[in-house]
This record gives sequence, C-alpha cells and structure tokens, in this order.
Amino acid sequence: MTKNIRIWVECKKCEQSFQLTLDEEFQKKFKEKATYYPYPILFPHKGHWAVIYLDGDFQDRGTIISEIIYKENSNGKKLSKKNSKKQNNKKEED
Repeated sequence: MTKNIRIWVECKKCEQSFQLTLDEEFQKKFKEKATYYPYPILFPHKGHWAVIYLDGDFQDRGTIISEIIYKENSNGKKLSKKNSKKQNNKKEED
C-alpha cells in the first residue's frame, strides 16, 4: 500500500515554507504522465506559482517561482497576466 508523501517547499518570493501532501492518486498520475525526471509540477501560492521539480521518488530537486501566466485574448494573441489587466482597462475606455 502506497502512503501519502509529504514534501516541504521553500518559496523564495514570500520567504515561507509550505508542505504539500502527495496522495496515492497524485503519485499514480505523476508516474503515468512524467516523461523525464526531474519533472515539474505547478502549485499556486499567494498570487504566484511554485514550479516544483520532482524526481521519480517524489523528492524536490529544485523549485522556481513565477508570477506570469499566459492566456489568449479574443484576438488570439498571448498576454501575460499583468498585460491582460491593461488590455481590459483599454477596452473600457473605448
């Protein structure tokens, strides 16, 4: 029987540590989907994202932080999260 795995992650942006619990379902999905190691997982954390690189034994092999999320606007162009707010403000003025 597989156990839940707990890992501690250090967030360099807000200088806090937090714990993730990787349950059996996550572990199975990770093993099925990971095509290389260390493999990144994304975790939302206080307005930014922790990109956590896990090896095949679910050990943290490095973490980076990002505040940028790309999404498409109605014109099909890619916008960052911050730029999309500017775009919305511009539409309201028009």
